[in-house]
Amino acid sequence: QQPLQPQAPANNQLAAGNADANATNGANQSSVSRVFKLQFDARQIVCCSQDSRIVGWDFANDDPEIIEACRFFVGP
Repeated sequence: QQPLQPQAPANNQLAAGNADANATNGANQSSVSRVFKLQFDARQIVCCSQDSRIVGWDFANDDPEIIEACRFFVGP
């Protein structure tokens, strides 16, 4: 099975987003790195990139209604 190839517009949007983030944070170097591992469940996504960063997102953000809804998407 071959890996999925990103489409050009998505790549351009990602690069533009990273450039904006770098300008906002005052970073002098590019922070564009490939993601090589991604784990997720009903509430969270964690990804690892080639530049040794690990980033996590919690979509529930301590919202009790979202936390309650997430319990319906948990596997056996």
